[in-house]
Amino acid sequence: MFKRNALAAILLPMLGSAACSESATEPPSEIELMRQATEAYQTADAALADGFVPLSECVESPGGGMGFHYGQPARMQDAVIDPSLPEILLFEPTTAGGTRLVGVEFLVHEGAWHGAGNASAPTVAGQSFDPPNPNHPDANLREMYTLHAWVWQDNPSGMFAAFNPTVSCGSGGGAHAGH
Repeated sequence: MFKRNALAAILLPMLGSAACSESATEPPSEIELMRQATEAYQTADAALADGFVPLSECVESPGGGMGFHYGQPARMQDAVIDPSLPEILLFEPTTAGGTRLVGVEFLVHEGAWHGAGNASAPTVAGQSFDPPNPNHPDANLREMYTLHAWVWQDNPSGMFAAFNPTVSCGSGGGAHAGH
């Protein structure tokens, strides 16, 4: 009996530390992946230097803003959803005349998504994308699944809400509603 208790006293602390070290190496969450992947793009200039292109003026509505949209053309044309490779970066204008990264947007064409063998709507971080809207004011977006993720700016409406009431176009110019 003494030998078994002594062995348990030696092994239990070792097993406990092994369990702790395993949890320390858990893979990052999809939200953490989004932040890690976009950390280098804190300004629109950084995104432009890496091949992103401006897609919109600053987007704002009475419910909040989205900011300027900068997209990566190759990503916008595939049927791949990868939290570490968002198709679009969202920037808010600053009072100093620059921009700052506030979020990301994932986008995939409905036909390409289902044509790749996917039966249901895409998801990221457990969140289903907004379905295509045939009445969308922008004809280019009528057949797109979209999902916003406010990974750099808190959103009281929710991490995945389309608009963020804390984002404003301010003096960013060219503001228009609807995206």
